[in-house]
Amino acid sequence: SASENELLLWDNRKCTDRLVGHSDAIKTVAFSHSGQLFASGSIDKSIKVWSLLDKKAIKTLNGHTKGVNKVEFSISDKYIISAGYDDKIFIWDWKNGNLIKKLSVNNTNFSINKEDVLAYIDSSCHLTFFDLKSLSVTKVVGKFCGSPVFNPQKNIIAINDINKSILRVIDLNSGAVLSILNIKKENSVCEVSTFKFTPDGQYL
Repeated sequence: SASENELLLWDNRKCTDRLVGHSDAIKTVAFSHSGQLFASGSIDKSIKVWSLLDKKAIKTLNGHTKGVNKVEFSISDKYIISAGYDDKIFIWDWKNGNLIKKLSVNNTNFSINKEDVLAYIDSSCHLTFFDLKSLSVTKVVGKFCGSPVFNPQKNIIAINDINKSILRVIDLNSGAVLSILNIKKENSVCEVSTFKFTPDGQYL
């Protein structure tokens, strides 16, 4: 967990380690798929990669011009994807410290599926798919102004409409809208800030 500029590691409901390295508030934390590393992103504009074994930062990545609000490892753990308040998504070859791709976005939320495909909303509000294996855009779909979230088991994606508090579930094979969920209609008075599928893909 992150609190101000330090990271807390927990084991069996007990805080075992407090790691300090960032100079400002930490906004995001993500484990690698191997479980041996984790990354953190901060208002100080940096991303740090930490070793769970040594409890030390082994790499610092600098490039964003504003704070970092989301980091994730690619499925292969080869890349770290970071998003910042500068409306950029960066793809890092983190072991070598190289920034290999800059993407301009309308919304800094993104999602990665089990085939290592990155989904994001570009600066023109198009849903865009970027293959992290070939490092290329593979598909651009219609206009959306929200956050994309892949279903972990099915070839579908959910996107929220920030202005209308509506969630659309889209079939990625056909492009058809499978379902439209009106959040405000379901007794919520606020806009949706975050959402996720259950691991079995059955519920949102």
